Amino acid sequence: MQGAYAKCFHSTRAVKTLHNHSALSAVAGASRRTKWVPKNLAKLHHYRKDCVAELREVCQEKYKNETVEDKTLWKYREEVVKRTERALGILNGTRLEKQLTLPWV
Repeated sequence: MQGAYAKCFHSTRAVKTLHNHSALSAVAGASRRTKWVPKNLAKLHHYRKDCVAELREVCQEKYKNETVEDKTLWKYREEVVKRTERALGILNGTRLEKQLTLPWV
């Protein structure tokens, strides 16, 4: 069903209020438009341990059978972790002394 469990992008110039899945209102003069991306052009990535209760009956057949482990971005993981630690240290006003423990390393 189109729209169920959808994810979205928003123009920060046009949106006044948001819900986590849609725009609720637009700033004066801006339009609220919804454009659906065809399933063959995009894939929804949602990282959770299990499907929501409403989808549990069809979860394995419709979603879990399509699980693919994509390690393409792993080549950037060390740099991303280093920069994340630096940013968190700045935000917390401290330096992070210990390295994050990465489950995939």
